Amino acid sequence: MTTVAWDGKTLATDSQGTTEAGFKSRMTKLFVSADKKRAFAGTGSRAEIHELQDWLIRMNRDSDNRPTLTDDATHGIYVDEYGAYYVEGKRPVLIPVEDTVTGVGSGRNMAIAALRCGRTAEQAVLLAEEFDAWSSGPVQTWEAPESEVFGPIKVETKPAPDPDTGEHDPWCAEFDPTAGPIEYRDLQAIEDAGWVR
Repeated sequence: MTTVAWDGKTLATDSQGTTEAGFKSRMTKLFVSADKKRAFAGTGSRAEIHELQDWLIRMNRDSDNRPTLTDDATHGIYVDEYGAYYVEGKRPVLIPVEDTVTGVGSGRNMAIAALRCGRTAEQAVLLAEEFDAWSSGPVQTWEAPESEVFGPIKVETKPAPDPDTGEHDPWCAEFDPTAGPIEYRDLQAIEDAGWVR
């Protein structure tokens, strides 16, 4: 599949395509309108990702031209001047993203965890690529233009404090996507910090 992440300002995705026979290839998964105000990143069938981008980007969501999909795994995230949306279903519908950060695809859980730790969408996809067999680089990104919906959003890059203790998560503080392979901390240090319950 893939990893798509949205941090409230940037939409990011990996570039790995996987054939039905299991071979890896590179593919474009992020599509941007000519005016740079709308973008879509998809996961699932390569052909159906292109059908969705054709409908969302080229035809500007024209309801008369909404595609009919056959692959349940084809979905994605679409962003325009009105907000961010999940794109889901065999007769695709747009479902508003009601959270400040989100992700879709096989690496979404790792990406969402990184986003919750204050990382950018690009950093979240890089982290997911470390662990998800169906995601690999290079990372493709698009930054939403300022609008009434998004405004001048500033993404906090330091980890959010733990709601119980107010301390920063030691796992989050360690991640640097440019540092190469992730080094794991000593479990005893994590237990001493109270992060293993």
